[in-house]
Amino acid sequence: MITTIFWSLILLILYTYIGYPFLLTILSDIKKREFEKNTKLHFISIIIAVHNEEKTIKQTLRNIKKLEYPKNKLEIIIVDDKSDDKTLEILRKETEIKVLEQERKGKTAAQNLGAEKAKGEILVFLDAETIYPNNILEKINRDFSNGVGLVSGSNFYKKFSFQKSYEDFIRKKESEIAGIIGATGAIYAIKRQNYTKLDGKVSSDFVSPAFISRQGLETKYDSEIKSYEKRASNFKSKLRIANQTWFDLWKIKFLFNPSKYKFLSLELFSHKLLRYLTPFFLIGLFITNLFLLNYQIFQYFLLAQFFIYFLFILTLIFRKTSFEPAFAIIRDFFTTQLAFLIGFMMFILRIRKVKW
Repeated sequence: MITTIFWSLILLILYTYIGYPFLLTILSDIKKREFEKNTKLHFISIIIAVHNEEKTIKQTLRNIKKLEYPKNKLEIIIVDDKSDDKTLEILRKETEIKVLEQERKGKTAAQNLGAEKAKGEILVFLDAETIYPNNILEKINRDFSNGVGLVSGSNFYKKFSFQKSYEDFIRKKESEIAGIIGATGAIYAIKRQNYTKLDGKVSSDFVSPAFISRQGLETKYDSEIKSYEKRASNFKSKLRIANQTWFDLWKIKFLFNPSKYKFLSLELFSHKLLRYLTPFFLIGLFITNLFLLNYQIFQYFLLAQFFIYFLFILTLIFRKTSFEPAFAIIRDFFTTQLAFLIGFMMFILRIRKVKW
C-alpha cells in the first residue's frame, strides 16, 4: 500500500511538470486552433490601477502616450486606489487622461471602476510598473476577431527566468488547443460587452478567462504581445498570488465540468490544481519514503531527496556563482512550492491578501 502511494506521488509530480507539457505539445500539433485577423479598428480603453506609484507613474505616462493608435479611437483611464504618496498629485496635472479615485479596495475593484466608466469596445488592462512596445495596441486589436472575448500577452523580465519561459510555453500550447487558464496580469484585454464585474477580492487576471469561457467565447494567448518589467516576481508576490489562487479556484469551480468545458477542465486540473497540490505530493513522497527503507532502491530515493533539498538551501545562500542558471531553476521551483503551501495554510485560516 505505501509503495503504491509512493510511486503514485512520483507519477503525479512527473505528469504535472513533464507529462502535461508533453501532452500539450502532441495535441497542439494534432489540433491547432486558427484565428482570422481582425481588420476593424476598435475603440480602445486603457485601464491602469495604481497605488503609491509616484516613482514610476511619470515613466508610465510617457510610455502610454507613445503607443501607436489613432487618438480618436483611444482613451486612457487611471484609477487611483487611495494612494498616500504623490501619485494622485502627479496624475491631476495630466489633461490627456481620465483620472478616477476610489477608497482603498484593491486592484480588481479599481479595474471594475475603470471598466464601468470606459467607453471603449475593448478594455486593455495594463500595469503601472511595466514598459510596453509602441505597437502593442495594434496587435491587441488585430486579435479580436469574431468569437474572441479575451486576449492575453506575455510579460518579460530583465533577467532570464526559466520558470517564466516554461509558463509561457504551457500557456501558448493551451491557447492553441482550447484557450487559456489565467491571463498575464500586466497585459490582457477583454471586450467591454463581455466584461464581468468581479468580486473585488479575486485576482482579475486569473478568473477573467474562466468567465469569458463561460459565455461561450474564446480566450487567446499571443506571444507577440509583449511587455517588459525590470523586477522578477519575489517570494512576497509569489505568496500573494498563491494565496489568491487558492481562493479563486473555488470561484471558477464551474470549469471542472469536462462534459461542458472539455479540455479547459483538464487545463485547470493539470495546470493549476495539481501544480498547487505539488508541495503536498513532495511531503507525502518524503514521509512514505521513510517507511520503505528496508529496500535499497528507496534508500537511494531518500538520499536523492536530501541532496535536492540541500541544493535548494545552497541556492538561497550562494546567488553569485557559475552555477547560478541551474541554481535559479531549483530556487524558483522550491520557493514556489513553499508559497503554494503557505498560501494554502492562509486559505484554510481564511487569511486573504487583497490589497497590494
